[in-house]
Amino acid sequence: MNPTARVFISYSHDTSEHRAFVLALANRLRDEGLDCQIDQYVPGFPPEGWQRWMETQIEQADFVLIVCTPLYLQRYRGNDPDGGRGVNFEGVVISQTLYDHYYRNTKFIPIIPVQGSLDDVPLPLKGYTTYTLPQDYTALYRLLTDQHATPAPEIGEKVALGGSPPPRFISSKENKRNLSDTMKAAYIGAIAAVAAAIIAGLLALFSPTSSISTRGDCSSVVTGDINSNLTLNCSKKD
Repeated sequence: MNPTARVFISYSHDTSEHRAFVLALANRLRDEGLDCQIDQYVPGFPPEGWQRWMETQIEQADFVLIVCTPLYLQRYRGNDPDGGRGVNFEGVVISQTLYDHYYRNTKFIPIIPVQGSLDDVPLPLKGYTTYTLPQDYTALYRLLTDQHATPAPEIGEKVALGGSPPPRFISSKENKRNLSDTMKAAYIGAIAAVAAAIIAGLLALFSPTSSISTRGDCSSVVTGDINSNLTLNCSKKD
């Protein structure tokens, strides 16, 4: 909260009751920590004159509350030549300030009395939030004192999620290349298997522990282990 925020109230002197309404609003804002200014606080007239005083108040204020009534709108537009010129002049300053800032507005706040209407809001201010008093006083006070009712929380750390990575897109050209590499690998594996089988067969054929010898006269047969002999008797054919 900024306790030194300056607030200026721009309004028309519609009736004595309306003047009392604006005075009560200004008194409450000052009582609750805001430097609020209205013309009723000036004794007599300001030394620099009303015109310069109004211009200075609008320029130096952090917020300008614009109390919108049918008479205020009429004078804001310059359509009441017989009435007070204060609102007419303030309307020119407000419109010019908005124009100079490309209507990026953080300063001018339209206010509607409880019996007022949105139709009484000047056209350059209709695109912004309007506060109806007294029921919207708390919301208005939050704005003036920078006490937002629902501030955004701080941004936390990003959450790391598990799971498999998404499938990678494979082009048709790459797919053909992968298929060709697979066929080559299968062909080489088959050749290696055949070669291994041939080598194993040769080793088995020429191994000394698995030889078989026979004698022509069938008197004896040696088989298996060379240390064990099996003799078979053969009968001759007649």
